[in-house]
Amino acid sequence: MLETTLCYIEKDEMYLMLHRIKKKNDLNQGKWIGVGGKFEQDESPDECMRREIKEETDLDVISYRYCGIVTFVSDQYETEYMHLFTIQDFTGSIKDCEEGVLEWIPKNTLSFLPHWDGDLIFLSLILDKARPFFSLKLVYQGDYLVRALLDGKRAFVTSRLLLIPLKEETVWTEKYAVIRHDTDEVIGNAGLVKAGETTEEFLAKGWIREEFQAEGYLEEALQALRNSIEDLK
Repeated sequence: MLETTLCYIEKDEMYLMLHRIKKKNDLNQGKWIGVGGKFEQDESPDECMRREIKEETDLDVISYRYCGIVTFVSDQYETEYMHLFTIQDFTGSIKDCEEGVLEWIPKNTLSFLPHWDGDLIFLSLILDKARPFFSLKLVYQGDYLVRALLDGKRAFVTSRLLLIPLKEETVWTEKYAVIRHDTDEVIGNAGLVKAGETTEEFLAKGWIREEFQAEGYLEEALQALRNSIEDLK
């Protein structure tokens, strides 16, 4: 099992992103990701984070937020536990990185850059400063995300949306915030409800803010939930 860190350094509504185009045989080849890397012997997560940032950027960390742990499961690669950080304050000047090109990228444009599908989920989560420490599990077949679990509950990525689980309410079996992943804007919610008290049949229901109702977002969200109903039976 592999342990790594991934760090998103913040400045003026931008993240410092690494375009992975220099390293040979890089599983992240061509993608834009944060800064980070593998643990060294006896390192703690924050020690690894600080060292990797210094090595790749030459920046020194002043303050940070330890956001959560992302578990990657793949049919091609070793299982990985990734410790996720955001960096609010730092000192120093950025140097050239041997593994790729470093560039400040506006947060609201990240979804348009080459990335792993699951990255959109944890990028949305870390933008919420009030969100407590989380555990996110991402399961891949090849380059395709086939399953995501946030604190034990399903999360979904569609072509335009993220569905992030909300606290369960009595009427809903499962309920999700519906988020546009190009803007990280919450535009509604959707969920699954039982068709009756004694049945195992489920219905997908939800609502979308009025200004977005003509865009087909609700049907896109509900279809993702319908596809998951077999998991609840």
